Formats: sequence, structure tokens, C-alpha cells
Amino acid sequence: MAYGRDFHLGPLRGLTTAGHRRVLLRLRNGFGVYRLVDRSTALVHGMLADGWELHVPLFHTEDTVIVPRAWGTPSGLHLYNLSDVFATDLAPLAADPVAALRDMVRAVTADDGVERAVYLPHVDAYPEWFHGHQEGIGAPLREAAETLLADDSGPRLVIATTFAAAGPDWAQFDRVLVVGDDEVFDERSGPDPELARARRLRAERERDERRRLFGL
Repeated sequence: MAYGRDFHLGPLRGLTTAGHRRVLLRLRNGFGVYRLVDRSTALVHGMLADGWELHVPLFHTEDTVIVPRAWGTPSGLHLYNLSDVFATDLAPLAADPVAALRDMVRAVTADDGVERAVYLPHVDAYPEWFHGHQEGIGAPLREAAETLLADDSGPRLVIATTFAAAGPDWAQFDRVLVVGDDEVFDERSGPDPELARARRLRAERERDERRRLFGL
């Protein structure tokens, strides 16, 4: 599904060469998240084409897509399906989710020269979101995340996401990126002023067009 408007990936395009190892992607409520999902396939496939591995724990959420099906299952993408019964076409459910998490940590911390990245979706939700058939996954997920986010833990790049205003108090990040409606930007430097100007001009044109058509 496309969500219209240009969406600028900003610093996300250069993450694998920027030198930051622990990156928090702060998601705002709005269309920006969906636009990012639409454009994530090219980012991921580009990373894999450059020789990287990407490791992702999969779990069920009610309203968020962790891994879009457009990613497929290319070589270098490793999915660990802990509980998502709707994503078994991407990766089979793990018979032992805790053991699968241990396998993931062991794989991404291997010291063999391979450039590896880890994607930890909704990192602030470990373990609070997990209940029912997912009970017992949250605490091991947090343990794995703490290991991977620790100094000199092994993976070249760890990308975590959160919907919270700040990251979890048990983790430190080298860089925080914000997903706005139209762009991804560094939290410290803020939105691109040229893009902000373009948004204002577009809003003015849309307002003038509404006035012309409907007298509003």
C-alpha cells in the first residue's frame, strides 16, 4: 500500500557507513511509520546486497507490521519467529522461542568478520506487551536486547524502535532518529529546514486550491 507524498529517509540511507553502532528509531503516530515501511524493502535489500546480514526477532503485535512481506526471505536475512502465527510464511514458528533468541544472540555476536545488523522492534515493550500465548517471551527478549546493546557486544549495527517519547531506561544509544510524517531526521539537529519550507508551501497551495474549488 502506498501512502502518498514524498518521504525522505534522511540519515537512514547512510546508517551502515555512519559509524554509529546503537541507533534508536523513535516512531511518531502518523503516516510516517507506514511510509517508512513502504520504503524499508529497498533499504534492507541494499544492505544485504552490500554483504551485510540482518537478524530480526519476530513476534505478534495487534496493529504494527514488524517485517513487511515485501522483504521476502533473501539470503542474509535471518528471522526468528518467536510467536507470530501470521508470519509463518516468512519464518516457521520456533519450537522453543527462548532457545531461538539465544541462537540469535550467538549468531550476531560471532567474531568472524561478517558485518551483522540487528533490528529490535518495539524495544521499550520488553517485557510489558507480552501476555497470553506470548507470555514468557518478553523477559528473554529484554535480556537479549540488553546483551546486544551493551558496549562492544559484537554486532556492527543495532537498530531499535520505540513509540515512546524516550528510549528504555535500561539501554544507551549512540544516535536517536525520529520518524516524522515526511522524513526521518536526527533528534539533535531536527527536521531539514528545506523540507519544512517545502511542506509549508505545499500546505499553502492545498489551502488555496480548496478555497478556489469550495470557497473554504
